[in-house]
Amino acid sequence: MMPYVFRLSADEADRFVKLYQDQQHPSHADTVRALIKTAGATLTLYRTGTLMIQGADAQPVAEQIGKLFSKTVETKKTLAAQPADFYLPSIGSDETGVGDYFGPLVVCATYVSATDKPWLKALGVNDSKQLQDTVIATMAEPLAKTLPYALLVLDNPSYNRLIDKGFNAHKLKAHLHAQCHKRLLEKLGHSADIIVDQFCTATQYRQYVGDFDHAPAVSRFETKADSRYASVAAASIIARHIYLKRLATLGETLGCVLEKGASKRVDHQAAFLIEKHGIGILDTIAKKHFKTTEKALSIKASDSAFMRE
Repeated sequence: MMPYVFRLSADEADRFVKLYQDQQHPSHADTVRALIKTAGATLTLYRTGTLMIQGADAQPVAEQIGKLFSKTVETKKTLAAQPADFYLPSIGSDETGVGDYFGPLVVCATYVSATDKPWLKALGVNDSKQLQDTVIATMAEPLAKTLPYALLVLDNPSYNRLIDKGFNAHKLKAHLHAQCHKRLLEKLGHSADIIVDQFCTATQYRQYVGDFDHAPAVSRFETKADSRYASVAAASIIARHIYLKRLATLGETLGCVLEKGASKRVDHQAAFLIEKHGIGILDTIAKKHFKTTEKALSIKASDSAFMRE
């Protein structure tokens, strides 16, 4: 069933919480401000002001909310002008973590149907690279709860072992995309066009998955597909959300906040962690083939900015 999405101002959110205070249920998600359950609907108010209504009686409840706050369902504009076929029914896949020294490689594929357009538009689905981390967390939850998707996380020990065996980053991504496509098609039980945010040529992709058992055919390889198709944009949001959660967990085990990306600050943090835990720590938290490793080993721990923090 299609969910209904509204955007509430701070005052409207306060009014909403007060109105439904007797029907609130506890939520363990930090991004959720209020969780309301009625006989036929679940209303989730996120801290960003996004209100999502789901369930058998979602429509009449949404109509009531619309009247109370003088709103229509499609209230949030997307961050950028969208192509005419942005909501094309399709499977879209994207990866994240590929440019981050610390943390895993994550690939996600989602399926968007023709009926998903209204609520995806209201939610403001767009390329995750255009969204702040807090917004990604808020949007990923309703996307993952509503859209069919397949997700694979290649942790750092596995990533490093495969690189050592001769895989390059493109081949790793190709295999993970193909596995996600296959799993999602099995979940759907019907065929669908597949769109991939292009990271290599179509010919190279077919070569990379040549040894993969029955790799599904990709319909479109397009650069910046995450800003051209809702299915790829949704996949990029879910994938980035999972990456950020895994990165945070890795940092907690080390008692620090691991830096994203690859930069001088990342070089210095790596140098500090090597000094503190030994070179072996990189096997479990980093993509060792990055030039960051060499740079970190050339930095004296005493010179690291992290030693002074």
